[in-house]
Formats: sequence, structure tokens, C-alpha cells
Amino acid sequence: ACVVLKLPEVLLTENVNSLKQAGYQFCFYAGSYPALPENILASSDYRPLKDPVSYPLKLSGGYEIMLGIAMSNSWIDMQELILVAGIAFVLTILTTIAGWGIEGARRRGKELEDLSYRDHLTGLLNKRSYTEYLEELAKKKSPYGIIYMDVNDFKTVNDVYGHETGDILLSVVGKRLANSVKDKDRSFRIGGDEFTVIIAGDQQKSFYNDMIKRIRLNVARPIGIGKIQLNIYLSVGFARYPEDGKTSEEIIKKADDAMYYDKRLTKARRLQNG
Repeated sequence: ACVVLKLPEVLLTENVNSLKQAGYQFCFYAGSYPALPENILASSDYRPLKDPVSYPLKLSGGYEIMLGIAMSNSWIDMQELILVAGIAFVLTILTTIAGWGIEGARRRGKELEDLSYRDHLTGLLNKRSYTEYLEELAKKKSPYGIIYMDVNDFKTVNDVYGHETGDILLSVVGKRLANSVKDKDRSFRIGGDEFTVIIAGDQQKSFYNDMIKRIRLNVARPIGIGKIQLNIYLSVGFARYPEDGKTSEEIIKKADDAMYYDKRLTKARRLQNG
């Protein structure tokens, strides 16, 4: 097995260059000395060191390299050996800190990447995640279904009670929606008051009808925000691939059309019931 180590720049610039200025030669290498050319990681001179003093450097991840140091013209005495050991100790600390920094940066990068796929208001997956997941399913030609939904009269809530109240309502809808679907299914907020669920796999219409009933029961319940009591009404539609279309665009349009058909029916029923 071969391990390639990229030494931090701090080890190859001002810190180790000070060794050269003090009259020392140095060599970072793996294995024993004299080292084969392919085992030399960095060196102050193309010529091999003469009677070097070697010191192991522990790196993060359990790896170890050797630091060989020698006087340019003569052997190192005891005081110089102590100096070399001190320098090597400092370099060990620097490599450890550098390792922590690299690992921390990698972890923070992963956290930022995860956040870039999340909707900050609801905690659901966002439109970027939604688009990429649909592209992934399209490449695999895997069967799936989309449930489209939005909150009826949401604009009225914003206009009458303010955007802060509207944001709280959306946050509650998002949490209730997440609790209404299985872990393997993915729920998204794709913009404004629009939400969607993607169900991977081939399912019958009855499955979607049952799932929509469950979502309505869980999500479309009254919500109290301060002294305000709001009723939540959802318009919902679904479409399946490949039964309802051959492309993701066709499936999205079919689900969206079904949702707006449901919206018209809901509005008609509410008017009829007064």
C-alpha cells in the first residue's frame, strides 16, 4: 500500500528553512536512512545527509515519518542534538495542529454542504436537493411518484397577520409533513408555500390516496400562534413515473395540474358550505 502525505506548508517554509540558515541540512523521509528516492518527502539538499540524527514525527491518522538533521560540515554535538530534538518536538506539535485544522475544515465543509441542501425555515430538503434527486431518478429510469401540495390562502395569512406569522405557519407545516412520511420517502419545500414529497418505487394509486389522507389529517390541523387561531387547508395532487409521463417535466406538470384541480374543488366546497 502507498500513502501519499502532503506536508503542511508551515513545515517547508520559515520553520525548517531556519535550520538551513543555522547551518543544518534536513530530510523528511519514510522508512530507514539512507532512504530510497521515492521515500524522500522533502529535503534541503539533493545530496544525502552525512551521519544524520533522525527523529520520528507522528502525524494525524496514525502515520509516521522521519526527520533527519545533520550539520552541513560536521557531526552534531550534544547541545546541538538537544536543539534538534526541540525543533523536532515543535514540528510534531505543528503537524498535529495542522491535522486538526484539516479535519476541522473537512467537517465544517461537510456541514456547509448539508446545509446547502436544506430549507432554513422548515428543515426540509430544498429545491436544489429536489432537482438533483429527480435528475438522479431520471438517469436510473427508476419508478417514482410526486405529491405536490400548497397551503390555501397563505397570501392572506401574510397580508393580514404578517410575514412572521406566515413563517411560523410554514415551519409547522414542514414539521408535520416530515412526520407524515416514511424515512425512505423525501419531503421538500420548493418555494413559498409549495411542498412536495417524492416516493421512490412503483406504487398503486390507492397508496398515494391513502398517503394524501394521512398528510391531510396530520398537516391540515388548526394551529395557534399567540392569540391567533389558524385553520390550514391543503391542495394536493400527485403523478407517477412512468404511468403519467415519460420525463420528470411531464410528471411535475401532471402533479401540479392535479393539485390545482383539487384547489378548485376545495374552494367550491367551501363556498357551497358557506
